[in-house]
Amino acid sequence: MIGVFLYLSAAFDRVWRQKLIGILHSLGISGNILLRINDFLRDRRFAGRANGRFSRTHRSWAGVPQGSVLSPLLFLLYMNTVDNHIVNEAKIAC
Repeated sequence: MIGVFLYLSAAFDRVWRQKLIGILHSLGISGNILLRINDFLRDRRFAGRANGRFSRTHRSWAGVPQGSVLSPLLFLLYMNTVDNHIVNEAKIAC
């Protein structure tokens, strides 16, 4: 048995949204539900706060929203494809 551990800093912020939509579609999610998820992810904005003052808003081009009950599931579905990128013949040094 081999274990692979990944450390992902700011993982939710690094999800490529278009890839996620493609993954959902490949899993058979389509129609109205896929459109709603796409709308949920599209045109997200954020602002920073320092010394009690907010910055101007900026558009977020990647990631899933933090604090949403749907985001952990979307992230797990996205990460479920990581094994597709691991080479079967990888050499492991001990």
